[in-house]
Amino acid sequence: MERKRIVILGAGFGGLSAVRMLGKRAGDDIEIVLIDKNDEHTYTPGLYETATTLRRDAEPLALKRASTIPVSEIISGLPVRFLQDAVEHIDTAKQTLTLRDTGALYYDRLIVAAGSRATDFGIQGVREHADFLKTFEDALKLRRLLTERLIDHRDPRILVVGGGASGVEVAGEIVGFAKQLCSRDGKMCSPAISILEGSDTLVRGLSPAVGAKARARLERLGVAVVFGARVTEVQQSAVHVTFSNNTRTTLPYDLLIWTAGIEPQPVCGSADVATDKRGRWIVDEYLRAQGADHVFAIGDITAFKDTETAAEIPATAYVAIGEGKVAAKNALASLAEKPLTPYRPPKTAPMVVPIGGKWAIAHFKPFVFSGFLPFLIRLAIDFKYFLDVLPFSRAWNFFKTSTRMYFSND
Repeated sequence: MERKRIVILGAGFGGLSAVRMLGKRAGDDIEIVLIDKNDEHTYTPGLYETATTLRRDAEPLALKRASTIPVSEIISGLPVRFLQDAVEHIDTAKQTLTLRDTGALYYDRLIVAAGSRATDFGIQGVREHADFLKTFEDALKLRRLLTERLIDHRDPRILVVGGGASGVEVAGEIVGFAKQLCSRDGKMCSPAISILEGSDTLVRGLSPAVGAKARARLERLGVAVVFGARVTEVQQSAVHVTFSNNTRTTLPYDLLIWTAGIEPQPVCGSADVATDKRGRWIVDEYLRAQGADHVFAIGDITAFKDTETAAEIPATAYVAIGEGKVAAKNALASLAEKPLTPYRPPKTAPMVVPIGGKWAIAHFKPFVFSGFLPFLIRLAIDFKYFLDVLPFSRAWNFFKTSTRMYFSND
């Protein structure tokens, strides 16, 4: 009997969740292929910690061990073939992927978990002058720039564009980073840190109480929060901003950190599937791409709406992992011509936002609370993520390594 091939594109949270599910459930008649241009999985929720770990506390190689996991370790013992390659085109009509090095690869079922990249919304100067925080390399570069600015200027003007979870996390952590760096060198420095947010709340999409607590915490740390601020152009040392009341200003900066939003990876635009205005794939309740029933899509690249509330679900690792498991089940079921399983978003998905030191805000619908306990809960959530993609012993070792290193930040 000819083996059927299921291809998973992307070794992020959703893709690895699907791979592990398939590796445990698929029979000998199924070939499982995982494709990613990188040979490691990056724990993106911890990148703000990577960017704010002092150089004397961790060299790049040590940080890499605490931030990334080799794909070979994740799929060890599973009947999975890994291709480190870049996908250049997705042909849904011919059910074929075009790979940069390997060439054409046919699939019977495809799970697209390609992830996202930072978006500049077409704003002039963002790509040239802003710094992002989406990859391990981004985090290392940002750590170097933070160190240089604090040493050179002592009181640098740091602008963070975007008041979502990533923006408030990195802004809060920079405060502690600056204090440690300067105190160890016997210096006094007070960076002027500001968050520019286009809406009227922080961490939009969660309870208003989360935004209020986040603002209060940041302001206690000395971070200024500016609402209704829309960046219209970025220059080498200044940003042009238009406010909600149509007034305009130009703000100088020494370092500009861009956390304002994400967009699907470019390869996702090559497929002939339905998308929304942001380029995200539209999927049904079974996570099938609209226009290609043999393709399932999960994670950041999708625009999935809760069938009960019609609300879009957030692009979080927690959601991607759940989607990955359902997509894997449905890929197998569709090959066997069995009924598919609908994806049901969690009603009380936990969301924890750390903001400087061992302090965080927890949102467990309908409850919102803050302090040290949510910080501990965040650690537990991190460990749960590692268990979703690693065997227990490897997950525990990775958790210990990363936690021990990042505790030095606090």
